[in-house]
Amino acid sequence: EISNSARHEIEHMTQGLPRYYQGMEKPGSGQYAYDEFEISEEPQSDRAKEYYLDPKEVSAHIMGYAQNASSLSDLEGEIREMLNNWASPNWEDRRAVLIAPGDVDIIAHAWLDWAKKHLREKRFQGK
Repeated sequence: EISNSARHEIEHMTQGLPRYYQGMEKPGSGQYAYDEFEISEEPQSDRAKEYYLDPKEVSAHIMGYAQNASSLSDLEGEIREMLNNWASPNWEDRRAVLIAPGDVDIIAHAWLDWAKKHLREKRFQGK
Protein backbone atom coordinates (compact mmCIF):
# COMPACT_ATOMS: atom_id res chain seq x y z
CA GLU A 1 0.00 0.00 0.00
CA ILE A 2 2.88 2.35 0.77
CA SER A 3 4.50 1.73 -2.62
CA ASN A 4 1.13 2.29 -4.32
CA SER A 5 0.67 5.61 -2.52
CA ALA A 6 4.24 6.71 -3.26
CA ARG A 7 3.88 5.85 -6.97
CA HIS A 8 0.53 7.67 -7.07
CA GLU A 9 2.13 10.85 -5.75
CA ILE A 10 5.17 10.51 -8.05
CA GLU A 11 2.73 10.32 -10.94
CA HIS A 12 1.19 13.63 -9.89
CA MET A 13 4.64 15.21 -9.65
CA THR A 14 5.62 14.06 -13.15
CA GLN A 15 2.32 14.95 -14.84
CA GLY A 16 3.42 18.53 -15.31
CA LEU A 17 6.71 17.67 -16.99
CA PRO A 18 6.80 18.48 -20.71
CA ARG A 19 8.22 15.07 -21.67
CA TYR A 20 5.78 13.05 -19.58
CA TYR A 21 4.33 10.95 -22.41
CA GLN A 22 7.46 10.78 -24.57
CA GLY A 23 7.76 7.31 -26.03
CA MET A 24 4.10 6.51 -25.47
CA GLU A 25 2.98 7.22 -29.02
CA LYS A 26 -0.40 6.00 -30.09
CA PRO A 27 -0.55 3.30 -32.74
CA GLY A 28 -0.54 5.21 -36.01
CA SER A 29 0.61 8.63 -34.92
CA GLY A 30 0.29 11.29 -32.29
CA GLN A 31 0.70 11.28 -28.54
CA TYR A 32 -1.52 10.12 -25.70
CA ALA A 33 -3.27 12.57 -23.41
CA TYR A 34 -4.52 12.23 -19.84
CA ASP A 35 -8.15 12.31 -20.83
CA GLU A 36 -8.01 9.43 -23.29
CA PHE A 37 -10.29 6.96 -21.59
CA GLU A 38 -13.89 5.97 -22.06
CA ILE A 39 -16.57 6.62 -19.45
CA SER A 40 -19.34 4.10 -20.07
CA GLU A 41 -22.12 6.15 -18.44
CA GLU A 42 -22.70 9.10 -16.14
CA PRO A 43 -21.78 8.26 -12.54
CA GLN A 44 -24.30 9.00 -9.82
CA SER A 45 -22.05 10.42 -7.11
CA ASP A 46 -20.19 13.71 -7.12
CA ARG A 47 -17.05 12.06 -5.74
CA ALA A 48 -16.92 9.73 -8.74
CA LYS A 49 -17.31 12.61 -11.20
CA GLU A 50 -15.05 15.14 -9.54
CA TYR A 51 -12.29 12.94 -8.15
CA TYR A 52 -12.19 9.37 -9.43
CA LEU A 53 -12.81 10.37 -13.05
CA ASP A 54 -10.56 13.42 -13.03
CA PRO A 55 -8.01 12.60 -15.77
CA LYS A 56 -4.97 13.25 -13.57
CA GLU A 57 -6.39 11.10 -10.78
CA VAL A 58 -7.14 8.26 -13.21
CA SER A 59 -3.52 8.32 -14.33
CA ALA A 60 -2.15 8.50 -10.79
CA HIS A 61 -4.34 5.71 -9.43
CA ILE A 62 -3.55 3.38 -12.32
CA MET A 63 0.20 3.97 -12.13
CA GLY A 64 0.09 3.36 -8.39
CA TYR A 65 -1.78 0.08 -8.65
CA ALA A 66 -0.06 -1.11 -11.83
CA GLN A 67 3.40 -1.34 -10.32
CA ASN A 68 2.39 -4.29 -8.13
CA ALA A 69 -0.01 -6.00 -10.56
CA SER A 70 1.21 -8.84 -12.76
CA SER A 71 -1.72 -8.74 -15.17
CA LEU A 72 -4.69 -6.66 -16.18
CA SER A 73 -6.84 -9.03 -14.14
CA ASP A 74 -4.74 -8.37 -11.02
CA LEU A 75 -4.97 -4.66 -11.68
CA GLU A 76 -8.75 -4.84 -12.00
CA GLY A 77 -9.01 -6.78 -8.74
CA GLU A 78 -7.00 -4.15 -6.87
CA ILE A 79 -9.02 -1.32 -8.40
CA ARG A 80 -12.36 -2.89 -7.53
CA GLU A 81 -11.28 -3.75 -4.00
CA MET A 82 -10.26 -0.14 -3.34
CA LEU A 83 -13.39 1.32 -4.94
CA ASN A 84 -15.67 -1.05 -3.04
CA ASN A 85 -14.15 0.28 0.19
CA TRP A 86 -15.52 3.73 -0.72
CA ALA A 87 -18.90 2.61 -2.08
CA SER A 88 -21.95 2.76 0.15
CA PRO A 89 -25.73 2.66 -0.31
CA ASN A 90 -25.73 5.69 2.02
CA TRP A 91 -23.18 7.61 -0.06
CA GLU A 92 -25.34 10.74 -0.03
CA ASP A 93 -24.77 11.10 3.73
CA ARG A 94 -21.02 11.54 3.07
CA ARG A 95 -20.90 12.89 -0.48
CA ALA A 96 -17.38 14.28 -0.08
CA VAL A 97 -15.80 10.86 0.43
CA LEU A 98 -18.20 8.08 -0.64
CA ILE A 99 -19.39 6.88 -4.02
CA ALA A 100 -22.60 5.20 -5.10
CA PRO A 101 -22.25 1.40 -5.41
CA GLY A 102 -23.12 1.55 -9.11
CA ASP A 103 -20.24 3.93 -9.72
CA VAL A 104 -17.70 1.18 -8.98
CA ASP A 105 -18.29 -0.42 -12.40
CA ILE A 106 -18.22 2.94 -14.19
CA ILE A 107 -14.94 4.00 -12.58
CA ALA A 108 -13.32 0.57 -12.98
CA HIS A 109 -14.27 0.51 -16.67
CA ALA A 110 -12.76 3.97 -17.23
CA TRP A 111 -9.56 3.15 -15.34
CA LEU A 112 -9.06 -0.13 -17.18
CA ASP A 113 -9.64 1.61 -20.50
CA TRP A 114 -6.92 4.12 -19.56
CA ALA A 115 -4.60 1.28 -18.54
CA LYS A 116 -5.09 -0.56 -21.82
CA LYS A 117 -4.33 2.60 -23.78
CA HIS A 118 -1.39 3.87 -21.76
CA LEU A 119 0.59 1.20 -19.93
CA ARG A 120 3.77 0.27 -21.69
CA GLU A 121 4.46 -3.10 -20.07
CA LYS A 122 3.73 -6.09 -22.26
CA ARG A 123 2.31 -7.89 -19.23
CA PHE A 124 -0.79 -5.69 -19.52
CA GLN A 125 -1.37 -5.95 -23.24
CA GLY A 126 -4.38 -8.07 -24.13
CA LYS A 127 -4.73 -9.78 -20.74
